[in-house]
Amino acid sequence: MSDTQLISPCRAFVSFKDRLDESLTEVDDPYERFYERRAIFPKKFLRDALPFSDAFYSYDDMVPETIDPTLVISGQYRDRPDQGRDYDHEIMEWSDGIVSDNDKYCSEAPRYARIGTMPLYVALEGKNRVTLFKRHQRPMRAFITPVAFPAPSDLTIVRFSPFGAYGLAYQDEPARIIPYPEVALPLLTAYGVTSQEKSWSLRAAGYARTAQNEIRKSRMAP
Repeated sequence: MSDTQLISPCRAFVSFKDRLDESLTEVDDPYERFYERRAIFPKKFLRDALPFSDAFYSYDDMVPETIDPTLVISGQYRDRPDQGRDYDHEIMEWSDGIVSDNDKYCSEAPRYARIGTMPLYVALEGKNRVTLFKRHQRPMRAFITPVAFPAPSDLTIVRFSPFGAYGLAYQDEPARIIPYPEVALPLLTAYGVTSQEKSWSLRAAGYARTAQNEIRKSRMAP
């Protein structure tokens, strides 16, 4: 499966997470009143919204790349005021410079994971600044660690009746709930997961709602 066919569903997956962050309220986080708005942990969203995925970085395996920020699952732990284009440009130049200098051990280095062969990335360090690159529609530099994701032939989409919840099975492992099938299924289909089995479960829809609530409560610390 080529990157071209996956770009649109990957971008939609990332955009969904951004909109989810914007929808968060004090109901999702009782401590919200004491802090500025906090986003969902990017890694938490990935692992729950796309079962059998993971994200981490490795100094030995990371390589510098230029990537499209609209394909990066990110988040802010605070609402940063708009300080103008010049300030944003300075921050973006500083961030790209760290990568251009190959300073991967810098505490401020943008370190991201790429999920399998998909053009989908997760910000692990340097999460806040991704918003600036998205805002200015500018490619960004980052240290990328490739992280394995199961081949499409090893995955099976499962539709649970009677309430229409979905899960993802990997080889002989039990299916895991897909909490947001509206964005995960198009991504998995584009990735090449074509099998779809039906299974009966009265609890699957409840598990999906629980998973959604857990995702919304997993907020980045200030």
